[in-house]
Amino acid sequence: YRASYFQALLRYSPWVLDPSESAKPFLMLLSEHDSKRNPSDLELIHEILVNQEVKKELLPGLNRILHTADHDPPLDEFYPPGFVAPKVLKVLKDWILNQAQVLKSLR
Repeated sequence: YRASYFQALLRYSPWVLDPSESAKPFLMLLSEHDSKRNPSDLELIHEILVNQEVKKELLPGLNRILHTADHDPPLDEFYPPGFVAPKVLKVLKDWILNQAQVLKSLR
């Protein structure tokens, strides 16, 4: 790699967001059995989205790919067809409808 690449990395600041982007609502879905989720990532997300409305939804009994399970699937289990758990669809539907109501009330 060229030195300019590493210099650019030193200047990179991922938590500086465009103010127009940081004012948008954010839905965070957290599955209970996601072994890849790093708890410190959640803290970083809250730090980045400090001025933003963040709704955090913990989904018990689901794995990383939002299927009902008591563990995170091995890599080969990511490829077979499956279904997103119905509770995920309900959370998404409720959040979207709520956002639509908020936008409607602003008109």
